[in-house]
Amino acid sequence: MRKKQLIALVFGVLLVAAAALLFFALRGQRQAEGGEAVLSNPAFAAGGASGAPSGWQVKSYENEYRVTTEGGIVTLQTEVADDLRVMQEVSVRPSTKYVLTCEVKTADVRDGRGAGLSVDNMDIDRSCVYSDGRLGTSDWTRVELAFITMDKQTRAFLGMRLGGYGEASSGQASFRNISIQQTSSANVPFQQLVSWGEPNNNGDGEGGSERDIYFYKEVFTIILWAALLAAILMLVGFYANLKRVSAFSLTKKQTGWGIVIMLAVGVVLRYVLTWAFGGHETDMNCWIAWGNKVANDGPAALYAPNYFCDYPPGYMAVLGIIAKAQNLLGINAYGTFGRFAYMIPPMLADFGCALLAVRVGRKEKLSEGLILLVAGFIALNPAAIFLSGAWSQIDSILTLFLLFSIYYLTQNKRLLAGLFFGLAVIFKWQALMFGPLLAFAFLFSIKDMDDVLNTIVAVLTALTVIVLISLPFQGDQRWLWLVDKFMEAQDGYNYASVEAYNFLALIGGNWKATEGTLFEPFGWFAIVLSVLLSTAMLAAARRRNKDEKAGLFTDSGVLYLAAAFCMYMIFTFGHYMHERYVFPVIFLLLFAYVHYKDKRILLAAIFVTVTTFANVMTAMYIVSQPAMGFIRGSKEHNDLLRAVAFAQTLSFGYFAWICGDRFLGWGVRAKACCAGFYDKHVKKREASLKKWVKELLDSGE
Repeated sequence: MRKKQLIALVFGVLLVAAAALLFFALRGQRQAEGGEAVLSNPAFAAGGASGAPSGWQVKSYENEYRVTTEGGIVTLQTEVADDLRVMQEVSVRPSTKYVLTCEVKTADVRDGRGAGLSVDNMDIDRSCVYSDGRLGTSDWTRVELAFITMDKQTRAFLGMRLGGYGEASSGQASFRNISIQQTSSANVPFQQLVSWGEPNNNGDGEGGSERDIYFYKEVFTIILWAALLAAILMLVGFYANLKRVSAFSLTKKQTGWGIVIMLAVGVVLRYVLTWAFGGHETDMNCWIAWGNKVANDGPAALYAPNYFCDYPPGYMAVLGIIAKAQNLLGINAYGTFGRFAYMIPPMLADFGCALLAVRVGRKEKLSEGLILLVAGFIALNPAAIFLSGAWSQIDSILTLFLLFSIYYLTQNKRLLAGLFFGLAVIFKWQALMFGPLLAFAFLFSIKDMDDVLNTIVAVLTALTVIVLISLPFQGDQRWLWLVDKFMEAQDGYNYASVEAYNFLALIGGNWKATEGTLFEPFGWFAIVLSVLLSTAMLAAARRRNKDEKAGLFTDSGVLYLAAAFCMYMIFTFGHYMHERYVFPVIFLLLFAYVHYKDKRILLAAIFVTVTTFANVMTAMYIVSQPAMGFIRGSKEHNDLLRAVAFAQTLSFGYFAWICGDRFLGWGVRAKACCAGFYDKHVKKREASLKKWVKELLDSGE
């Protein structure tokens, strides 16, 4: 009986399995076949949600939009830069050519991609194509989007669009007479629907996409090798040859020509990177959109309610000048030369840091050879070149203003110190992280009543710079509007780490929300502790100064070192960190090296450069359109993240030891402790061992 039951059970399982296989085979066949592409309600009869036609749906990133359907016309309207779409899902056949057409009318469409048609399958298979976008004001014009579906693709989201991914637009666009047709024409320029993360197979067979994915993941090996190569070049070129370079007998003229050559090489390298990468796509689109907004609509329009802009006004004024110049000269902002124009300000800031290092080096009696080495380290720094050449970010501008602020404070030129700190804040919010430390530096360096008055003037100067630059951007907003913008910017990235490969990323905090977790209290604790410890470094330097009238900055390198420690610790253990926030530490360490001539500080600068270089390369790569879908969160991404985060945390530990040794004598104490341990334990046991060996030998005789 049991045998019959067992046979029946096995037969039943096989029957169910066969039925399941048949079901999935038939389902897969039906999916592969697809169906006719038929639009529902192409005449745009009203009745859908949010003002859309019946059978259509609205998608938007902002809430300040209006969609209306009337008389067979759909109108999209937004005063806020948005990616506003009216979409419908249709059945399509795999590997088939289609032409989607519609008539479009625009009114004051500004910025971004403009008005047009789109196939947006990001929620299905991450594919997306656009028609040409319409900007400005125009009468009814026929717009066409010809596309080819992917192999096995059976669904497509078709839509009328105002804006695009990372290319937000504003204004009004109307659409009518939409249709889609299957065609076999060879005379139409078709776009292949390709996943943004899986390039077109191009008929190479089933394994084509797998090979592409493998290539994308292998790029991490290239990134790692690039970082290691940079480390080797800097260790050999800058660190191992310190004595030889410092002994070079160079004149100031020879040093000057050497710096000119390095700056020229830096320009060429950055232009090549601009040609190869074109900038971080999201940041570049923001720069161009914001610059044109300022140039065309005036500064007051940029921070109008419901318009997205999370940067302070300082750099926005620069963007407006660039956009205005490009418009007058007819330069395409999206071409290589047009994009390079947005790389010029941070590139000039890199070079400004190098020239300031030359000035400080000569004040500190550094040899011309070492001055050339430090200037070259700044001008040709791999992390700096990548950020200002491939990425188009402005952290070097922040760094330049901070360095000037610290430099003038160490020279007791407080007004200029306040002016440059005000510029740092109005160009980039992250300058405020240095605010508490600089405030203590102002206080600790006060020697007499003149310094008190000059400190007050410095604070007023910083506030005046911030107010004067932001005033044209205020418009009708309340007088504390800039504080509101700062708070909005800070609330936009409530994550433990935003591609910042630090300690929090190492323990799993990358893109993890901080609300309700220990990341936030731990981060705040680390930030407060970093300010306290860096302030303690200033206090220790002042206490060591026996001549109280000389003030704090007899040790003029302490503020560079303390500022580097403060920011490095905040980056390593603080929350809300982005991959670029650690960048100023590199140049701050180099200026500290100029003062102390301690090669360990130069080695720490090399470590920070390598980890930052690897971090920014990886962060930019994983958000690129072809790689994003397969790379972010992959095993390869997580492995490299952990490796770089571990190296970064170790490098901070090394730097913290250097600071402890300089201000607390940790090295001397460690040697004394080791010597005491040897005398107390090892030496005594060594004597006992010798006595025992002697007795053993004597007994053997």
